[in-house]
Amino acid sequence: MPDNIEVSKDHIATVADFLTEKIWLMFLKSLRNKPRRADKAILVFDCLIQLLELGEEGRIAAIAALENGIRLCYRFTEEHELAYEYYRRCLNSELTDTAAVSELLSDALKRLQIKEEQWKNPHRDERF
Repeated sequence: MPDNIEVSKDHIATVADFLTEKIWLMFLKSLRNKPRRADKAILVFDCLIQLLELGEEGRIAAIAALENGIRLCYRFTEEHELAYEYYRRCLNSELTDTAAVSELLSDALKRLQIKEEQWKNPHRDERF
C-alpha cells in the first residue's frame, strides 16, 4: 500500500481480525507432518519480524519480500488460471470474439462470488 494513503483504524482492525488462528491454520495446513518445512516457514516469519523491527529500511524490505511472496503464490490460484485463459483467448481472437471473452469474464465473476460467499460463511470450519 502506498505511503500516501491514509488507513483508518477500522480498516486496520478489520485486517487484523481477518488474521485469526483459523485463517493461519488453513494457510499452514500443508505443513502438517512436515517439520522441516514448518521450520522454514517459521524462519521466514522470523526474518519478516526482524526486518520490521529494523525501522523504515527494514519495513520496506519486508514489504518487498511479502509482495514477492504474493507474486509467487498468485500463479497457483484459480484467478491466475482464468487470467491466463482470458489472455490466450484475447490473443487468439485478436479481441474480435467479444462474446467468448465476455462469457469467460462472466464465469470468472460467478466463481469469485461463490468463493467470497464461502469465505464469509462462518460454519465452514476447516480444522487443522
